[in-house]
Amino acid sequence: SFRQAIGAYFVAMETVAGAVVNAITDAVIDLHPDLDRPLSTLRGASGSSILTCLGYKHGARHNRARPLVAPHTDVGVITLLHFDGDGGSCAVLQRAHGGTWVNVSLPKDLTADPVFVVNAADIFSDLTGGIVRSTLHRVMPVRPPAVKKGKERYCLAFFVGLNPDAELELPATGEKLTYE
Repeated sequence: SFRQAIGAYFVAMETVAGAVVNAITDAVIDLHPDLDRPLSTLRGASGSSILTCLGYKHGARHNRARPLVAPHTDVGVITLLHFDGDGGSCAVLQRAHGGTWVNVSLPKDLTADPVFVVNAADIFSDLTGGIVRSTLHRVMPVRPPAVKKGKERYCLAFFVGLNPDAELELPATGEKLTYE
């Protein structure tokens, strides 16, 4: 059933997300050992993650040069985005880079392995004192003739959160707060 498939996907994504968070955390600690204590909260973190199914269809909003999703950062630890491929679709993910926006490109030929885009979120940024910055991103329409008629874009977004009772320590001030 759909419910069982999504439930199994969610459980698998918790495992994948934990491995990604641990890999990034280990790399940051290797370069900045003083962050070991603040980042220890992220190891094995879970408890309030959210899976969202996103879909974009070509419509009237595509005739304007405004974002389909306004520029923002995510509030959790990281976000894993699983896309369906981007050849000729009606929407494109963009990241801020050096005062401009760049398209996030996916491989032209997706293999059987899933392709994920990883966005660092606000908690990760706060716990590293900005060493790992939150990813400012948006979704823009692809306008004709670049978009193939009827080519929707689908994405599963897995927003990684912490246990709501987790106590966080900000490295710059030592201030302690809870993740809510």
